[in-house]
Amino acid sequence: IGMAKGQYVTFVDSDDELRPGIYRRMMDTLAEHQEIDFVEFSFNAIGWVKRDTKYKDCIYRSARHYWRDTHGWNHAYAWNKIFRREMFDTIRFPVGKVYEDIWILPALLKKAKVIATSSFVGYNYYAYNSGICAKPDSEKLKECLAADLNAQREMGTRWYMVKEWDFFRSMLYCQVDIYRLSGEIILKWPLVRLVCWVHKHTKGRGR
Repeated sequence: IGMAKGQYVTFVDSDDELRPGIYRRMMDTLAEHQEIDFVEFSFNAIGWVKRDTKYKDCIYRSARHYWRDTHGWNHAYAWNKIFRREMFDTIRFPVGKVYEDIWILPALLKKAKVIATSSFVGYNYYAYNSGICAKPDSEKLKECLAADLNAQREMGTRWYMVKEWDFFRSMLYCQVDIYRLSGEIILKWPLVRLVCWVHKHTKGRGR
């Protein structure tokens, strides 16, 4: 990032694949709408997770609306987005963290005035059974939950908003897995300890 000199910056994971024409297509969009701070394009997930993730062709002029309406916490990846380079002037990925994308996205969103999403599928994400996200241990799950809690605070996500409840549900699932692996309770929400205990002692019994 520090060596980049161009107007925009993007990222590719070394074990994934770009679809032909994606950058040309997105750069045409950015040239047509120069007010966009970052554009996000659709992708295919291939491997142990098979899923096409396709977004609407849409322009958001509110980071919170983007976060809420697209469930941004579910796709806080760096690799399916093209960012205005100056957004990274004061932002860097945290060193030594395995879920680094979710740590920086809220900070980037706070800088973004205009965000675009595209239905054009431009990336193949290859998911492997041996990957970090496929079989995380309790320490990695705690890092993931800490990143989610930071994002929830930074974005002002509220549990009582219908469109935002999914984020809290995913954090609860993460907490349950942490409890099953280590017995630790990270979330201080009401009834979390009871939910974790019930899940641990009924899992596999058809309940």
